[in-house]
Amino acid sequence: KTTVMTSTGQPNAKKYKRTKLSSAEKEKRNQFLENLQETGEFERLQSTLYAHLMIRESWLEGMKNRSREAVKKSGGPSEVTVDELSKALVSEGSATIPSHIEADLKRKIRKICF
Repeated sequence: KTTVMTSTGQPNAKKYKRTKLSSAEKEKRNQFLENLQETGEFERLQSTLYAHLMIRESWLEGMKNRSREAVKKSGGPSEVTVDELSKALVSEGSATIPSHIEADLKRKIRKICF
């Protein structure tokens, strides 16, 4: 984890380095995700995360500001593509999730796994 400054000026955002997974690790991850989907846990985890983040007005405002910046940078609403918005928002959105929310989500995932 690395501390970076976000476009909203919030410190302590986390940036993760991607690690290359082996074939066996990819298969295990895919089985786990499939199991989460089948049992409905994925939707419950997603809903929990969404609820936590919507309560935090600062996170939501930061994402709105980042959206506006991405639209301006690409030439306006008629010029921006979904891919451009996704690229701009997904990494920062993930990186700016508060650590206590991230820890709660990880705890729930571990509970499901074991």
